[in-house]
Amino acid sequence: MSADSAASGGSAPAPEIFLLGVDGGGTKTAAWLAVANGMLEPRIVGRGRAGCSNPRAIGLELAQTELANAVAAAWVDAGQTARPADFAVLAVAGAGRPDIAAAMSAWAVSAGLASRAEMVHDAEAVLAAGTPDGWGVALIAGTGSSAIAIAPDGSRHVCGGWGYRFGDEGSGYWLGRGVLAAVSRAVDGREPPTALTEIVMQHFGVADCRAIVETLNHAPNDRQAIAALAPSLAIAAEQGDVAACQLQNDAADALAALVAAAVKSRQLPHGYPLAVAGGVLCGWQALREQVARRLGGSPVPPGDVQLVPDPVAGCLRLAAMRSAAAN
Repeated sequence: MSADSAASGGSAPAPEIFLLGVDGGGTKTAAWLAVANGMLEPRIVGRGRAGCSNPRAIGLELAQTELANAVAAAWVDAGQTARPADFAVLAVAGAGRPDIAAAMSAWAVSAGLASRAEMVHDAEAVLAAGTPDGWGVALIAGTGSSAIAIAPDGSRHVCGGWGYRFGDEGSGYWLGRGVLAAVSRAVDGREPPTALTEIVMQHFGVADCRAIVETLNHAPNDRQAIAALAPSLAIAAEQGDVAACQLQNDAADALAALVAAAVKSRQLPHGYPLAVAGGVLCGWQALREQVARRLGGSPVPPGDVQLVPDPVAGCLRLAAMRSAAAN
């Protein structure tokens, strides 16, 4: 105790509790650093960004590097020397398997990111950020796609998230692949011409559509390059291109089906909370509204639909809850 504190009869202030939330996806990684604020929302002091941290897309070692880069950037943004946060919650796409989640949690501690760390499903972070009581359904459509339903009793069920090889319907990659398939059929003459052809040629900077194959073969991240076609698809659909509109309809059907299956698995009630996230849903209003209309006409429609542009906020909220419970 300092002389001033002793003289005033006071005590030294309690040390600040640093919380860390990290949301990693197929396109970017966001890390938010905050100070615990009692029963109130954590006070954010730093934000950091990095590239793709999906271990299934780029491998575990590179994914960990991107996660560490985002966290380091958050400390720089806070103007403080990096040190282990008191508690971290990480939500990383492609790390849903228990063995990968356990390895990532252990790595976060051993790498000095946090004294205690927990991995959660990326949709769980969306639910924590976008629903008032932490239950309901979270739907993600970014580079990949998935949904999670959490019942009021805490039981949960995950739908989708099977990866790009045979799943991820309605995701950016799935849509981008659909664009390329539609263009290939149009170029061959198997289907009518589509505005998507010119869009794809401009996107990849080629004069011949067949050059796209070689371009993708040499792309550092071909999945990301394909998923990046989704915003252009949205524009073509808005302009009424038949092939683009069909892809939009198919995506809406697929994403609504994910939610419906998740709702059925937990027997959620009418008016359940629904939170949506990911670059595709956050950036494509027409698709988002189409999904909402399909769900509104389903046997168990949702209540309010909450857009979650920053799922990392849910990671921070979970970190605050876990830290408070542990202390």
